[in-house]
Amino acid sequence: MNGWDMLRWGSLAVGGAAGAGILARSFYRAGLRIYDDLSERWVKYRQDRLTLANIDTQNRLHDLREIRPDERGRYPLLYGINGILRDPNNLRAFTLSTVLERWPQLEQLDGMQRTLIALQGVQAGSARQVPAYAGMTDGTAAATSPWPATVALEQALRGQRPSLNHLVVGAYPATAGLQVVADSIHNLMHVLEVGASGWGKSAWLRSFLYQVANAPEACEVVAIDVNGSEFNALRGWGRLRYPVARTAGEAIAVLHQVTDEIGQRKERYEQHPLAGNLVEYNEASGVDLPPWVVVIDEGTNLLNQRGIGDALRETVQTARQYGVYVLLAGQSAKHSVLDTQIRDQFSTRLCFRTSPTSSRVVLDDSAAGDLHVKGRAWCQMVGREPQEIQGPWVSRETLLQALGNGGPRHPMPALELPAGGPSADQVAQVLELHAAGESKRGIERAVFGFEGGAAYRQVTEILEAHRDATATATTGEG
Repeated sequence: MNGWDMLRWGSLAVGGAAGAGILARSFYRAGLRIYDDLSERWVKYRQDRLTLANIDTQNRLHDLREIRPDERGRYPLLYGINGILRDPNNLRAFTLSTVLERWPQLEQLDGMQRTLIALQGVQAGSARQVPAYAGMTDGTAAATSPWPATVALEQALRGQRPSLNHLVVGAYPATAGLQVVADSIHNLMHVLEVGASGWGKSAWLRSFLYQVANAPEACEVVAIDVNGSEFNALRGWGRLRYPVARTAGEAIAVLHQVTDEIGQRKERYEQHPLAGNLVEYNEASGVDLPPWVVVIDEGTNLLNQRGIGDALRETVQTARQYGVYVLLAGQSAKHSVLDTQIRDQFSTRLCFRTSPTSSRVVLDDSAAGDLHVKGRAWCQMVGREPQEIQGPWVSRETLLQALGNGGPRHPMPALELPAGGPSADQVAQVLELHAAGESKRGIERAVFGFEGGAAYRQVTEILEAHRDATATATTGEG
């Protein structure tokens, strides 16, 4: 074989190897495409199955969430054989394991399950679930009477006339029927009432005012409503000591009067060392000092306001011993405003539906965040276990009729600044704010905590006395 033959055969061998390589690469690429396609199909198949399973799970979860108590607070469930829960409204059946797996509020479910087990053989709707917050987690204290949709105050009073010695707070169902929660004003107050708008806070406040208005015992009422309109009906009430305080200045003025009354009563108590409260003082002295009730709507917001907050805190901390009682109502509560020291001054704490945070501030528990019935509240009173109640209800028209005519017995007190005039710091602050373009009202609020009256006079006098300095600061000349 010559050189040319060797070159030719060598070329054929190389070409064949190259062709085989190309063919192998083609097979590899085809196989890879088939593998990728099968992989995609398998992934899609699994995703479809997961999606179908997810839809089925969501449907089951939706069905379980649809189990709701009726208007009387009873669950429409029958306890059957082998742990089957059945909804008689649509004949859906749920195994106990499925319910335990998917029910989003396991604590409520456990209470309901134990109640159903305790009522085996009773072919009727079960009693309402027992809340853990009531300290009845064993499920043995379920009420046999249904929750009422509303509790009319007249029904809760049971034919009795309202009295300061028997103020109705609310009611709840018990084995013997509707159980009324009530107490004397001296044990009940101070009262802290918190609840989101539309969940029964204002209705409870109306029922309280109605009882105070109709009580035969003497009582002086001071009303403060800076941010709302709930007290518009009180304008002609003869038990009001002053007109309803509508501004920050008026609120501070009446709170100063309250503080003065507390000071006078403190001096009276010194003559009777054994008197520790108003009832004991009246018995020891033979004098019937009437209780004062300071009712403040949207009051939780006022605790953080300059001027008002300090006066209100002082009243809450010192008043109760001397028969001056505070009812502080608000839509929410914050730890930064309503600290434990102030909160613990309130003998009675009512919490309608509100945020879990506000519920924890008021009750040390988020239970009120789970309330879903208008007028329902958690009530915490001294010496009693926390109790879920339905607040008493009275219409606005009924309250208005009960208030009658006559109007406040004293005019709105004028708010005067302390003797000696403004301090040097206050003068400097007034001038600084004026130079910055702040309005007189803004300066009054920032420096003195209220508008008008003495604050207006002080700001005007300071600006007049320093007219040249303020003019120079305004024009930039000097």
